[in-house]
Amino acid sequence: MTQTEIKQTPDFHEDSETTPAISFEAYRDIYDSHANSFRLLGILNKEMYESAVADHSTVMGGHGANRLPVLVPIEYAVGYDAPKTNQLTGSPKTMLLSIPLALLNEVRLSDATEKLSPGGMAVLVESPQSEYASAKDEVKQSLSVVSELEARDFLDDQLANEDDRPASMSIFRGRLVPVNPDAHTASSLEEAWSQSLAETESAGQPIDMSNGTRFFTAEGLSRDDELTKKLWNLCQTRFSEMGENHPVSMEEDEQFFMDMLLDKDTYTTVKFVDGEPVCLGFLRHGLENCPWLSRSFIEDEKEAAEAAGEQVMYFPEIVSKKDGAMHAADVIKLQADLAAKAGITYRLLFECSNRAATYIPRIVARYINNSGSLRVEEGIERVDRLFYWYLAPSGQTAA
Repeated sequence: MTQTEIKQTPDFHEDSETTPAISFEAYRDIYDSHANSFRLLGILNKEMYESAVADHSTVMGGHGANRLPVLVPIEYAVGYDAPKTNQLTGSPKTMLLSIPLALLNEVRLSDATEKLSPGGMAVLVESPQSEYASAKDEVKQSLSVVSELEARDFLDDQLANEDDRPASMSIFRGRLVPVNPDAHTASSLEEAWSQSLAETESAGQPIDMSNGTRFFTAEGLSRDDELTKKLWNLCQTRFSEMGENHPVSMEEDEQFFMDMLLDKDTYTTVKFVDGEPVCLGFLRHGLENCPWLSRSFIEDEKEAAEAAGEQVMYFPEIVSKKDGAMHAADVIKLQADLAAKAGITYRLLFECSNRAATYIPRIVARYINNSGSLRVEEGIERVDRLFYWYLAPSGQTAA
């Protein structure tokens, strides 16, 4: 085959391989200034960045007078399940394209020939929706310096709609407004919960803490180690079942889960049956503590919410025990009831994988509208979508 020429940049020469790589901070500045995604892409962790730069299998490139990592082992990318990704690509080693597509044709890959050829290596690419249609040809042309490469999707063949099958993450948005403005009796979700308990007691109804749905602040959960462990076990079991045919890990490690659960801006609603948690849902005030979201996206949403008189609320997840019962309806109803008492108009945001996106937005809208307290104004809309796909040598098949 004819090798594709990589553009020679005027300030980068063969001896630039001895030039130190740019700092992690400079790398992030370059990436973020060229990216167009609601999520941060590329290498997100300083320690992993430095390890990737030191790894001899990393393909470095020159951009002007700078030297930066262009292809790095997937192990240095936050959020991926490396063994599963290798299995899905059919490769013993999967590399991540760690620079924006906009820079790829401007970068000189001095050591790509010797590093891309061994063992049928695959290259994973993160493509924002705005670039997805053109990205495959562009990346293929730029990286086919050794062998003929094919662009392939991670497909979920269990999904009926062809457009839903490619691996992706989407972010959805909905405006939630109180059905009855006169229901505004509290200044916060915490006060609304206290009012709900008082109303139950005054009506002469017993408060059964072992059955039903309850609301927790981070402070309250921090004093209940037994419950937080049970909540982690519930999430760990369910999320391990949801990541088939997707390179991004749907599982969270325990530290990440606990950090989110016990963050002061997190509110947790739990459904109990016979004293055991069977479903939980989180709400988080604002997007500031979502480090995987891009700064530009966070600022845009914050400004738009302020202009519309809305409060940004991020809905990280709702997890239910797989027993056939519709526990999520009870969790979302309590969240809606408390929000209505607090007089909040939400700008609700949540993310879904391509599989979850086929049902979660519909369920969230239905349960909120059925709550009698809040309603979804003008429906739930998909704001953006991020695709994950890969390049592999012709003839190479997934395991």
